Amino acid sequence: ELHTLKPTMHSPTVDEEEKERILIENPDFVTLRSDLIEEEKITPSSKIIVVASVVSVLIVLNIMVGGDGVESPWGIVCGSPAFWTIHAVMICFLVAAAWAAQTYLIARHEIKNIVRFDYVHGDIRWNRRAGWLYPVVFCLAGLLAGVFGIGGGIIIVPLLLTIGTHPAVASATSSAMVFITSLVSSSVYFVFGLILRDFALVGFIIAFFSSLVGQMLMGRLRQARSASGRSFERNSYIAFVIGGVVLLSALLV
Repeated sequence: ELHTLKPTMHSPTVDEEEKERILIENPDFVTLRSDLIEEEKITPSSKIIVVASVVSVLIVLNIMVGGDGVESPWGIVCGSPAFWTIHAVMICFLVAAAWAAQTYLIARHEIKNIVRFDYVHGDIRWNRRAGWLYPVVFCLAGLLAGVFGIGGGIIIVPLLLTIGTHPAVASATSSAMVFITSLVSSSVYFVFGLILRDFALVGFIIAFFSSLVGQMLMGRLRQARSASGRSFERNSYIAFVIGGVVLLSALLV
């Protein structure tokens, strides 16, 4: 059964004995492969909870450290040993979370290879190289987004498109990641009293409704048909729009 094959932090890879057992119990892999396909159709709530928990821990620790805008509930002073200790804990926590995620993805990739899983166009194959390379690049994107206040999508989207990710998936993934990095970065700026609240509120409202309008326009464009009945549903539109936004952002920085 599939539940007996799920990778864990304690078994980041599938050993030879496990592979042999899979081959014996699933000679045709039909059931196992079908279960994997069904799992891929939805976003498991458990993964969303894990991501939300990681973000919540970071935001809480940022608030506990305190700053010019918010006094530390623990009485921590900026630059003190306790201040740097908390930040070291946050870094270690992030490294541990990244390690757990990449070991899980690599192990799941090995299981898919064993059952000859049929990948579709745009799927990321989390082999060992991808499991180490992509987290490093994504960490770099988050670091730049936090330090310079730029959108992490400037780095994330071109990377995802380069490795063959479906444009719609690249756009959605980038939006989710930028949302997460923005939350954590905003908590830091808020603690240090660096946010202009009225300006931030207006900017949030404009960006939110602009995103809704953009999504609706893109949806209508991809569903439109020409006079001859030809469908305009092409993923290249998304790629061109993303490329244009990235180019415009680079020129305006």
